Amino acid sequence: MGLSLISNNCMGGCLLHDFHIKYQSPTVSLQILPEEYCKFCSNIKHYMEAELIECPIENLSEEHKKYLMKMFDNIPGMPYGLVDDVLVCFQHYPTFEAGADMWNRRKARFDPDHMAYIFYVRSDIYMNELMDFVNLGLENSIIFTEDFDVAISMDHCRIDPPEGGHFLDIMPDGTRHFEQFWNPVDWFMKIKRNMMYEQRTR
Repeated sequence: MGLSLISNNCMGGCLLHDFHIKYQSPTVSLQILPEEYCKFCSNIKHYMEAELIECPIENLSEEHKKYLMKMFDNIPGMPYGLVDDVLVCFQHYPTFEAGADMWNRRKARFDPDHMAYIFYVRSDIYMNELMDFVNLGLENSIIFTEDFDVAISMDHCRIDPPEGGHFLDIMPDGTRHFEQFWNPVDWFMKIKRNMMYEQRTR
């Protein structure tokens, strides 16, 4: 299944890797902050066409510093880039050049006709951003909340990571921890059915 999976954190990349789906989106092994994710998703074609440029820590805007402090309680020493006005946090890359190389390679495979979206929200301090994402009404999208519930009119799953652990941890049976709460195979099959229906009705 060809799929451009847009995700605000590492979950999207792990799913693509685990299910051997080709990376057709640059949002892999990086983070887009919750405050900017809805803007990114709502104008995705624009951001896929925009040039990614390096943003050294000393050049971060006051607004981006505020967002980072809210997320991490500090300004992490990681590579950063800007795609137009959206900050891209390359926390799993050693340098900006390494992250930018993979971003551009995967962006070249982007397929705007076969898309899905993941928004992982780790705290209810981002409730406004969560509801903004819901209101976008994007097809093939899901929200994950960490340790809190919310009533919304779209696919949603609450995940409770183990104490001292992480939602991406590998369990003894070889599955990810989040698979105790959600079945990714069912979700991918639902997306596939949606895409097949769209093709038949065009």
